[in-house]
Amino acid sequence: MKFSSYQLAGLALAVAGSAHAGLVDTSTAELEPLVVVGAPSSTGIAGALPYLDLGHDQYTGTVQLQSNGSRYCTGSLLASGRHILTAAHCVTDDAGNVLPSFANDSIQFDGPNGSVDIGFAGVAVHEGWTFDYAGNGNDVAIITLHTAAPTWANRYDLYTGDAIGQDYTRVGYGGFGWGDVGAQYGGITGADGNLLRVFGSNHFDSDNYALCYMLGYNCEGGQVLTSDFDNPFNSANDLWGNLFLNYDGGNTAYVHGATGMEVNSAPGDSGGTVLVNGQLAGLTSYGFTLGCRLFDANCTTRGRALNSSWGEGAVDTSVAYHYDWISAHAVPAPEALALMGFGLLGFGMMRRRK
Repeated sequence: MKFSSYQLAGLALAVAGSAHAGLVDTSTAELEPLVVVGAPSSTGIAGALPYLDLGHDQYTGTVQLQSNGSRYCTGSLLASGRHILTAAHCVTDDAGNVLPSFANDSIQFDGPNGSVDIGFAGVAVHEGWTFDYAGNGNDVAIITLHTAAPTWANRYDLYTGDAIGQDYTRVGYGGFGWGDVGAQYGGITGADGNLLRVFGSNHFDSDNYALCYMLGYNCEGGQVLTSDFDNPFNSANDLWGNLFLNYDGGNTAYVHGATGMEVNSAPGDSGGTVLVNGQLAGLTSYGFTLGCRLFDANCTTRGRALNSSWGEGAVDTSVAYHYDWISAHAVPAPEALALMGFGLLGFGMMRRRK
């Protein structure tokens, strides 16, 4: 889902107004639906493109959402083989209502021997989603496929443990760049003309309680998982570490540092795959920056504060917290029932696009 600069500015103001008071004044913060950025630093890479699924043979259960051939979000194939977990904001309007039709939409599965497109048979959105990123956290939806996914596509099991303190793998389609300069490209295209999956690792630093305590975000909503884009060359870019050290009496619990393949989220697709021990632990929801005042060396030269460079934060919807909702909406249904459910969504109506 793409936003103009005016829409992004309006979103930033809206979430700032709805957030509760936290230890840090976030009145100048920006938030945005995001996805994966590629590599930690452009220094020394010499034109190489690391962290890319060049052969379309890794994370084949991570898929593209597209409308009339235009890609707009990412999703994850669930164990049923008939359901895609994605972000609610990918399939709703600004009020959180399901869009009236997905007749021209499909899911693209990319494998080593080519791509397969499968249409939507239905969409379910969490009842608590209101398109308020800082408020409710229930940014989760499930797409039912017309037919079963290809047998070669990975089915992701749900992670039900405590993800806080765990390293994770983030996978998605979309923005690519480096930590020292931020997202530079709208996506990397492979030899077959399709976008390549981008992946890497990070560490879940905290949940919505810490987000509420420090920033005033997600204080009354569904559970989210948070991480920051740590610079392996400069600890001043450790967002959570510096916030808790400076504003929470020297608390060192959130000082972690970069993983070996540190990545963050970036403008582009949302709803991307977040794995802990190979199981689906989260899905990409939004990212944030606290602007030029805090731990972002590139802020003064970029023109706009949020660009997925060092020191920015990512917020993912927790699968474990929403386990019951996901399980209830990802049960394979007889064909007749699935088709009837799609009809109730208003099949054939004109879909509003931004």
